[in-house]
Amino acid sequence: MADRATIGTQVQRLRESQGLSQKELADRAQIDASVISRIEGGKYKKPREQTLTRIENALGLSAGALSA
Repeated sequence: MADRATIGTQVQRLRESQGLSQKELADRAQIDASVISRIEGGKYKKPREQTLTRIENALGLSAGALSA
């Protein structure tokens, strides 16, 4: 599994490349914007797989793309 700082960096890069704010991504993923902020900042040491799946779906990624 990719380390969590890398996942946060990936999420931020992908979010920004799609022109989304943290709030917009959170709304699409149906999670709180503070979760996106913590993941991107590397503060969540182990994001739940369900959370990562929601983010992947919101960004149009294939399943497991952030967990690989």
